[in-house]
Amino acid sequence: MSPCHRCCGDPRREEPGSLRPDQKPMSETITHQQLRDLIATIVTGSMPVGILAVTDTRSRKTNNPWRTVYKTVRAVGWVGARYADSVRREGDRQGADAQGFQAAPLPWGQWNVPGKVIEHKGTFYLRTQATPGMRRQQPARVLGYHAATGETLTREQVAPFLPVESGSAKQAAAGLSSDPKEQVWIGTYSFASLRRVRIAGRTYTVVH
Repeated sequence: MSPCHRCCGDPRREEPGSLRPDQKPMSETITHQQLRDLIATIVTGSMPVGILAVTDTRSRKTNNPWRTVYKTVRAVGWVGARYADSVRREGDRQGADAQGFQAAPLPWGQWNVPGKVIEHKGTFYLRTQATPGMRRQQPARVLGYHAATGETLTREQVAPFLPVESGSAKQAAAGLSSDPKEQVWIGTYSFASLRRVRIAGRTYTVVH
């Protein structure tokens, strides 16, 4: 799969910017349209955005008693970063010549805010990016799992049904490591999956 997508409630099924689940926002609420407008206005280049989201794990359905498993994830992603440039720089760090790397067009949807927000079938999606170095500094954390019924699940219960992590064949072909942990990750979060976001030092509770 290219680019390397993570976690995020996309339709193929969800320090600065960090969020804690117990953090009390200074409580501002924000609608999907307001969040789209805020990103278009505030994120003029690229910027870290803290995210608390509930996303579909895309778990295997066969013999899965819960069928659909969700996870609550806390992450920091860069919004507005240029994917191809990031892959080329990561190639330099790894001693590979990836200067010829070109980003593919969006596999679905269209840019509503170029490089930041995708629109697909009337729904907004936040596009984020994280390099290996960024993830080492601010790793994403899965805070818990639950079924569609709301039943709390443990990692041990759901582990047999979680998808196997795969990397980007296109990044590997450009000379980067084939290990997904050493590649640039793309996250695509539906706005509906977002619970809170932190942008430019302010925390917002996302409402529909």
